[in-house]
Amino acid sequence: MIRASGKLRDTKNVSVDEMVAMFLNILAHHEKNRVIQDKFLRSGETISRYFNAVLEAVLCLQGQLLKTPEPVAENSTDEKWKFFKNCLGALDGTYIRVHVPEVDKPRYRTRKNEIATNVLGVCSQDMQFIYVLPGWEGSAADSRVLRNAISRRHGLRVPHGYYYLVDAGYPNGEGFLAPYRGQRMNSTDSTRRTGRKKSDQHNWTPREDVALVEALTELCVGGYWKVDNGFRSGYLAQLEHIIKQKLPDCGIKADPHIESCLKTLKKQTLAIHDMFANSSGFSWNHEEKMVVCEKQVFDDWVKVHKDAKGLRLKPFIHYDSLIEAFGRDRANGLGAEGPAEANENLNNDNEYVDISENDLDDIMTPSPVAPSNVTRTPVNPPSARTRKRARDAYSQCLGDMASTLRSFVDVTKAHLETMQGVLMNEHLTTERRGKIVDELMKIEGITDQDVIDAAAVIIGDDSKIDLLFSLPDNFKRRWLHRILGH
Repeated sequence: MIRASGKLRDTKNVSVDEMVAMFLNILAHHEKNRVIQDKFLRSGETISRYFNAVLEAVLCLQGQLLKTPEPVAENSTDEKWKFFKNCLGALDGTYIRVHVPEVDKPRYRTRKNEIATNVLGVCSQDMQFIYVLPGWEGSAADSRVLRNAISRRHGLRVPHGYYYLVDAGYPNGEGFLAPYRGQRMNSTDSTRRTGRKKSDQHNWTPREDVALVEALTELCVGGYWKVDNGFRSGYLAQLEHIIKQKLPDCGIKADPHIESCLKTLKKQTLAIHDMFANSSGFSWNHEEKMVVCEKQVFDDWVKVHKDAKGLRLKPFIHYDSLIEAFGRDRANGLGAEGPAEANENLNNDNEYVDISENDLDDIMTPSPVAPSNVTRTPVNPPSARTRKRARDAYSQCLGDMASTLRSFVDVTKAHLETMQGVLMNEHLTTERRGKIVDELMKIEGITDQDVIDAAAVIIGDDSKIDLLFSLPDNFKRRWLHRILGH
């Protein structure tokens, strides 16, 4: 199969059987290149080259290796599947650990704190693969990867009236059946109001919106509160404290006001970010701060991405600031590629014909000068495809150089941003260190000696300084008594 359909051929020194053996050893046993060198007595470059050759041949077999889905029949007697009529199979995501550059690690960090890629696998009832989509970053949710798989040109297709089984991490909708989550059956519960109390609701003013975004930006720039894919625990209380300093009489609380508002802002910010990252036809009006696109394009997008509803031609003036807080470490799925897409890209890359060693010698070796009395037979110039191959090699070289330079710039930028965060945090701590005594004097119920003793304990510890300025006023006195041993 791999010879006929995959077009893999023996070479002068390596047979197809040996290529496949090296390929399977690496995949099945997770062997490193150096181990394969000792087993097969080949150089590392040879192993790497033929591993990729077999991989490309396997990609050409995707039409034969991936099974065509078959629904569960009405008269099925299978104990596991007979209750799921017209079911095509099941799907789920799995994490596969990977090594990525340091600057990309936040996007690949999973909720279990592992650096991995999220791979979607769709299987039939007999555990044969129907569709696979690798390449998404580990921070991406399973439901987001599935939405992307559905929207791809060669993506997952679910015929009308059929469905796949999914777990609770996916939405329960047309074409996908998730587990039953249960429903309240108690009559007293059915009359109970859901949602927040009316007293907990807050109508945010434009001035309060600006204060919230500025406070969030301060946390991001400070460096302490911002971590990979989110913020440290307690950041909502810190936001409440900063907003209270800007707007003393606003009455905004961390829970539920700030938490609810940030949830909405994050959802809208990431919805706009995904439009630009994963689709065409969308543009951003920098003057009016809104998404601009054709209505039909937007309607088609909203059918799959519900969070984007209502964002077309709607001013979103804080997008630039919010994307720095929420979108910098956002998974983008640019490396995701299905089997059919990989095979299509491979065919596009191999449109030229390989040059044989004899042809290469003819091109590179200059012909001797013939005497004037000898009739010289003209030599045919290199074919157009040969010239295309040379141009492609040159373009590939330039592309590699540009990629290396881009990676260097990205790493340098990340280091500079880290240094900026450290310096800003140090500057903020230095300012706070000079205000420790003034802050302690504001606390009621402590003596002057307590102020002096507390200042001596706090001034040498940055974490205690941060805690002093972040704690609510009613907690500070109890905290001081604790550190002073009262």
